[in-house]
Amino acid sequence: MGRAEPIEGRDGELGGVQVIVTRSEGVEGPLTRLLRERGARVLNWPVVAIEPLQHPGALEEALQNLPSYDWIVFTSPRAVAAVTVRRPPPKGRPRVAAVGDATAGQLADAGWRVDLVPSEGCGEALVQEFERIDCAGARVLFPASQIARDTVPAGLTALGARVDRVIAYRTVPAPLDRSTCLAALDSAELPVVTFASPGAVDGLESALGAEVYRRLMAICRVVAIGPTTAEALKESGFAGVTTAKARTLPSLANAVGIAIHSKED
Repeated sequence: MGRAEPIEGRDGELGGVQVIVTRSEGVEGPLTRLLRERGARVLNWPVVAIEPLQHPGALEEALQNLPSYDWIVFTSPRAVAAVTVRRPPPKGRPRVAAVGDATAGQLADAGWRVDLVPSEGCGEALVQEFERIDCAGARVLFPASQIARDTVPAGLTALGARVDRVIAYRTVPAPLDRSTCLAALDSAELPVVTFASPGAVDGLESALGAEVYRRLMAICRVVAIGPTTAEALKESGFAGVTTAKARTLPSLANAVGIAIHSKED
C-alpha cells in the first residue's frame, strides 16, 4: 500500500513534447514536476478547483459518531485529507477501505490502518472486494466530493449495506483562458492531455465549450489515471485512451511516454 512507482525511462525522454495537466496542482505540482523531469513542456489547464466546506456540520457529526460505523470507505486522497485533518486514527471501529494504493498510502501517512484495498484501483473493484464480505446490514460512512460518482455507495447499498454519504470537500469548475487553449491546439506539436479524475473530464468539456472540445478529441492523445477516468473519457467521445497501469501520478507520467510512442508508431 502506498508504494511509489518508479518513473520508467531516462530523463528527457519526452523530448519537449507538450503535455497538458488538467489536475488542480499549479506549476510546481507533483505531476507537473514528474513530466518536466522527463523533458516535457507542461501546460497547466486546471479545470476544477478544490474548496473546503463552508458548512462542515454533517461531516463533523459523522466523524464524531465514527465508532458507530462498521466501515469508512475512501475513494480519493482528498477525502482522506478532509477526514484525517479533523479526526485522529480510530483505535477500534470502523474498519477502513481505500480504493487504491495512493489513497491507502495517504491514510497510512496519517497513521490510519487500512483493512481493504482492491488489486485494481477503481470503484468497481472495491465493490467486488466487498462482495467477498458479508456486509448486509453494515453501516458504511462514505466521505467524498459532491460530484463523486455513485459506483461505490450504490454498489454497497445493493449488497445490503447502509451507506451514509457525506460531503467532505467541494469540487468546483475553474475558469480557463480559451484563447490560450486554442493557441496550444494550433501549435505544430499537438499536445497530450492528462486526466486524473472523471471530474476533470467534465470540467474540461465545460470550460472549453462543445466546439473546442470536439476539436481536442480529434487531434490530441489522452491519458487517464485509471479505468474509471478512462471510461469517462470514452463516454465523452475520446478514442484510443491510454490508461496508467496504477492509479498513481508516477504511473500517469509513465503512461504519457507510452502514449507518445504509440502515437509515433
